Amino acid sequence: NIRLLFCSILLLSACRPQALEIELPPITPQAVVFSQVFPDQLISLVLTNTLGALDFSEEAGDSLTGSVFNQLMLSGAYATISYRDQIDPLIEVAPGVYLSIETPQYLHETYTLEILTPTGQRLEATSKVLPQASFTEIRPQIKRTANDTLVSVDFKINDLPGDNWYLLHFYTTRWEDAEDDAALDSLFGSEGNFWKKTVLLEDQIFPAGEVTGTVELPTVQPTDSLYVTLSNVSEPYYRFLEVRKNATNLFTELTREPVNSPSNVDGGLGFFNMHFPVLESFDLEKY
Repeated sequence: NIRLLFCSILLLSACRPQALEIELPPITPQAVVFSQVFPDQLISLVLTNTLGALDFSEEAGDSLTGSVFNQLMLSGAYATISYRDQIDPLIEVAPGVYLSIETPQYLHETYTLEILTPTGQRLEATSKVLPQASFTEIRPQIKRTANDTLVSVDFKINDLPGDNWYLLHFYTTRWEDAEDDAALDSLFGSEGNFWKKTVLLEDQIFPAGEVTGTVELPTVQPTDSLYVTLSNVSEPYYRFLEVRKNATNLFTELTREPVNSPSNVDGGLGFFNMHFPVLESFDLEKY
């Protein structure tokens, strides 16, 4: 009966040991490095802090607010890239976002990234520029129907000797209006407003010398200017990009404990890679 049920609950409550306060040791944030190379001597570097499961949890309903964003981005660091006898400092253009606009990309050259964070943490990574890849053919295609228009790109890569790993980025110059939260989601999402798509290719899965494909770009408009970059990258960096690409949300990947992405950064996480991208540009209104 009901009285017996409540008595049982009271007895069980009385027998349950008193809750103990447990102090968990604080988790020291680790610096995470993300680098990207653009044609014409432009290198971008994003520095972030890892966040613990108690600091941020999407499962618990936490969202990417401005305060969390500020906690995530690692601002105030001093970063340089050295090569040959040159040292180029990177300029912080936004919280946690650093740029070098005067670092040339030399084939077969080794570059060293050094970072000193405001808390005294030192990070270092090196990367060697591999031979430059190129397109044998590349052409946008515009398929127009009564209800929609689809942009795609057909390409063929001049495959280099040996095993190779290729990276393609697709960009437009159109900035879509977004509220603050949407802009933050765009930064940590799989596709940003300028950056539309990334494609990773291993030449081992293609017949010798025939690396070809078609990439559909559903978020690109036929009135856009389209930019495509092709890079020959190292296998470790390729595997790192695979992990990032397979993450549903880059922010989730950054805050996951432990961070399981491959890394070449001593003293931190993430990946620094130098490569020599080739750039192709198209005015889609002409197609």
